Amino acid sequence: MNPELLKEVQNKTLDVAKEFKRVCEKYNLRYFMSCGTLLGAVRHKGFIPWDDDMDFYMPRSDYEKLVELDRKDCENGTHEVFDKKFIFKHWEKTPNYIWNFGKIEDTTTTCIESTLAENKVKYKGGLGIDIFILDGGGNDILKAQEQFKNLTKYANRRYEKYWKPTVSDRNKFPIKQIKQTILDIRSKLLFQPVLDYFKNKTQRECLKYDFDHSEIIASAFVLCVYPNATHYLKDFIPSIMLEFEDTKFPAPNNYKTYLERLYGDYMTPPPIKERTGHMPYYINLDLPFEEYDPPYLVK
Repeated sequence: MNPELLKEVQNKTLDVAKEFKRVCEKYNLRYFMSCGTLLGAVRHKGFIPWDDDMDFYMPRSDYEKLVELDRKDCENGTHEVFDKKFIFKHWEKTPNYIWNFGKIEDTTTTCIESTLAENKVKYKGGLGIDIFILDGGGNDILKAQEQFKNLTKYANRRYEKYWKPTVSDRNKFPIKQIKQTILDIRSKLLFQPVLDYFKNKTQRECLKYDFDHSEIIASAFVLCVYPNATHYLKDFIPSIMLEFEDTKFPAPNNYKTYLERLYGDYMTPPPIKERTGHMPYYINLDLPFEEYDPPYLVK
């Protein structure tokens, strides 16, 4: 992505984040910067120079409150929660929505993720931010690890509906071929009732431990990317405010330990060859995503 476009993407993404902040403050909802956004705040006081997105955490109880506020707003046809320029997307609301977390998007833009285009997912979206859900895992580390393993497993079934899972090359013939055949069959059997089953399993499992009464917390999705991203409630609450570009967002109070778990020596930037953003399949900051006609979908 050329520097001029990247800067424009960052500015518009920040606008979405500011809208999220406004809504959370209006309705007294808790949230925190996470992953690369928190790293950017600490190391650069804003965006990592080559990054093009923003990530946040919300405790599940606050996330569900946001879902309910948005649901009532949509039913009433009003824009008392989010401004009409923005849309909140999640499993319960958005057709063909894959992720087990929410997104807030700018409806006046188009941004198609490469993974969705490559797998011909019938989903269109705009530039936005990710809202990862923080769940409680209780007070025992082994039980918490099992809890988050289950939440991740159930959520991953939905992903298999939309793109073909592949077996690692570490599996040799004929084990690899056998495992791949099993995955292919399982993916084809993921009809809507099966997807609903795993969604309900996720919803029941996440209620097993309350966030505010758990010493151990995590986001199942973030654990897929960062296996060490299991944290302690005391490191998050109370939150602190950190600078990010021309504003401030809440962050875990023990952000140093958080960043060390994910990135190790987080103050040292990676080698130049590794400084890349998410590289979307298609991006147009002047085209509302509803007007986009994906060439990868069968007409």
